[in-house]
Amino acid sequence: MARMDLNHQRYEETLRKAHASAWEGRWEEALALYRQAASMNPDASEPLIGIATAYSELGLWEEAAEAYRKAIRMEPDTPALWEKLGEAFLKAGQKTEASQAYVTAGKLYRKRKEYRKAADLLLKAAKATPHLPEPAENLADLYLELGRKDLAVKTYLGLASYFNRKGDKVQAAAYCKRALEIDPSNPQALALKASLEQAMPISPPKESTPWELTRTRALKSLADILFEAPLPGVSNYLAQALDSQSKGDIDQAIYYYKQALASGFDSPDIHFNLGLLYKEKFLLDEAIGHLQKALEHEPLTLGAHFALGECYRLKGRPEEALRHLFEALKFIDLTTLEHTNADEVAKIYKALAESFIAQGEKGKALEFINSLLSFFSSRGWEDKVRELKEYIRAMEEEGIAPSLAEILETPHPEAVLQTLALSQEFVRRGLLKSASEECMRGLIYAPFCLPLHIHLAEVLVRQNRLEEATQKYLLIAQLYELRGIPQRVLDILQRLIKLNPIDINLRAKFINALIKYGRLGEALEQYLQLADILYEMADFKGAIESYRHALALSAKLPEKEHQILILSRLFQLYLQTMHWKEAIKVGENLKALQPDELEVRRNLVVLYSKLDKAEEEARELAEILSLIRKKDGLQGAEAFLKELIQENPKDQVLRRALANLYLEMGLKEKAVEELDALGEIQLDFGLIEEAKKTIREIIALEPPQVETYRELLERLGG
Repeated sequence: MARMDLNHQRYEETLRKAHASAWEGRWEEALALYRQAASMNPDASEPLIGIATAYSELGLWEEAAEAYRKAIRMEPDTPALWEKLGEAFLKAGQKTEASQAYVTAGKLYRKRKEYRKAADLLLKAAKATPHLPEPAENLADLYLELGRKDLAVKTYLGLASYFNRKGDKVQAAAYCKRALEIDPSNPQALALKASLEQAMPISPPKESTPWELTRTRALKSLADILFEAPLPGVSNYLAQALDSQSKGDIDQAIYYYKQALASGFDSPDIHFNLGLLYKEKFLLDEAIGHLQKALEHEPLTLGAHFALGECYRLKGRPEEALRHLFEALKFIDLTTLEHTNADEVAKIYKALAESFIAQGEKGKALEFINSLLSFFSSRGWEDKVRELKEYIRAMEEEGIAPSLAEILETPHPEAVLQTLALSQEFVRRGLLKSASEECMRGLIYAPFCLPLHIHLAEVLVRQNRLEEATQKYLLIAQLYELRGIPQRVLDILQRLIKLNPIDINLRAKFINALIKYGRLGEALEQYLQLADILYEMADFKGAIESYRHALALSAKLPEKEHQILILSRLFQLYLQTMHWKEAIKVGENLKALQPDELEVRRNLVVLYSKLDKAEEEARELAEILSLIRKKDGLQGAEAFLKELIQENPKDQVLRRALANLYLEMGLKEKAVEELDALGEIQLDFGLIEEAKKTIREIIALEPPQVETYRELLERLGG
C-alpha cells in the first residue's frame, strides 16, 4: 500500500511538473515529463492529453493526432478530444479524417445541447470535405432542429451546387429537392431546379484553341454564378444569354449579355463572351473593347490575348496583333512550360517584338501571326507544348532556355517541337549521336531555327567537342545580335564563359557586349573575375589592366562601394608587384573615399618612407596618430608606432614620432632611447648636422649619461 501511495505521489509530482513546463511554454521538456507520467499510469488520459497538446505546440501534428486517439479510447464521449483530433488531422493534411472527427465532435456537442459549438464543427467538417455529404447533411439536420430553415436550405443548395459542378446531375437534383421540400418558394432552389431540368447544354468547342478553351471556362463560371448565387434582376438575363449562346443564336446572346451588364453585373466573363461573339460577327472594334476588359482577369488572360491578336490581324494591324500574341505565348511559357525566370522571359519577348517591328516587314509579321494562329487551332497543341517541359528545364540550368515564340516562329513549328522533345529524350538516355542526328533532321525543316542550333551546340558540349560548340555558339550570338535580341546574345556568351572560364578572349567579348547593352554592373563584375583569373595565371600586368578598366567603368555607377573594392584590390596588387608610385596614387584615392581606414593609411606611411618622401610621411603619420589617439588613446598610438618601427627600424620619421609621444606621456627615459636610436641612424647615413641636432635634444632632457652626449657632440664639432 505504501509503495502504491509512493508511486501515485511520484505520478502526481511528475504531472504537476509537466503542467508547469507547459504553462511556461517549455514544450519539449513538458513532452518528456508527460511521457514519463503516462508510463507511470497507463490507464490515465490526462498525460496522453498533455502529450498531444505538446506535440501540437511543437507542430508535430501526426504524433499529436495519435496521442489524441489514445486519449479518446479512454474518454470516447468527450467532444473536446474529438475536436482536437480533428484540428490535428487538418494540420497534418488528412482532411477526410479531420472531417470524420469534427462530425463526431459535433454530434456529441449536439447531445449536450451545445448547438453553436456543434454547428461550428459540422461547418468545419463540411468545408474540409465538400465531396462528402455526411457533414453537410448533419449540419442541415441540426439547423432544422433549431428552426433555422433558411440555413438548412442554404446547406442543401451548397451540396446541390457542388455535385452540379462535378457533373453529377442526379445527386444535385436530389439535394435541390430536399431544399424545396423545406422552402418550396426559395428562388435559388427554383432557379437551380430549372437549370437542372433544362440541363442548359454548353457545347464543347469544335477545336481546342486557347480562346475556345477560355470561352468554356467563362461559360462555366457564369453557370456557377447562376446556380450558386442567383442575382435579382440579372439571373434571368444570364440564363437566357447562356441558352442562346449554346444554341448558336449570337444576336440573342449578345442582347441578353448586354442586358446583364446594364443591370449592374459587370463581369469579365460576360465581357469575354461578348468579345468572342462580336468577333464572330466581325464587329472587331466592339470585340476588342470587351476583350480588353477581360484581360486583367487571370483565368481569361490567355484566351483574351489570343482573341485580341486575331482581331487585330483581321483589322490589318500586325504590330498590335503580335503584341497580344507574344503576351499569350509569354503566359504559356510561364505557366504551362514553367519557366522560372520571369524577368528574362519578359526581356526576350520584348526584344522579339521590337525585332519584328524594326524589320518593318509586314508580310513576314503576318506570316508569323498566321503560323501561330494555325498552330494553336490544331488539335493537341497543348500536349505538343507540354512535351517541351523537360527540354526547357534542362536548358534553364544552362541559362539559355528558349522561349516558345522562338520555336514557333519557324515555318514548321510542329516538326521543331517534335525534334526538340525527341532529341532531349535521347540526351537524357545518353544517346548523344542520335540526339545530334535528330537535330540535323529538324534543321532540314527549319534551317534558321536558332533554338535548334542552340540545342545542337549543347549536344556538342556533352560530346566534349568544345571547340565546335564554341564556334557554333559564337555564330548563334552574332545572329541574335543582328536580330536585335541582346538578352540572347548575353545568355549565349555567359554560357560560353561557363564552358571556358579561363578563355580571356571570350570573357572580353562578354564584357564588351554587357557594356554595349548598358549592363554596366555586370560588366564590372566580369572585369573583376577576369582580373582574378589573370592574377591566378601570374599575369599581374593583365590583372592590373583589368582593374583599371573596372575602375573607369565604376565611375559611371552611383555606388561608391564598387570603386572602394576595385581600388583596394589594385592597391594590394601594386604593393605586391612593388609599383610604389602607382600604389601611392591608388592609396591616396582610397584614403579620400575611406579616411578612417587605417590599414590603407598605414601602407601609405610605409610607401612614403620607401620613396624617401619624409614630409608626406610625417604628415600622413600625424593624421593617423590623431585618429588612433581618439579611439585607443596614447597607448594605442605607442603600439602602432612600435609595430611600424619593428618593420622599418631605420625610419627616422617613425623614431622621432615615437620619441615625441614618449615625451608627451612623461616617459623621458624611453624618449631618450628613441632619440639615441635616431641619432645613430643619422650618423650611419652621414647626416652629421641632423645627428648633432638630435644630440642637443637629448642633452636638453638631462639624462643620467648627459656628459657622454656632451662629449659626443664636442667630437662632432659642437
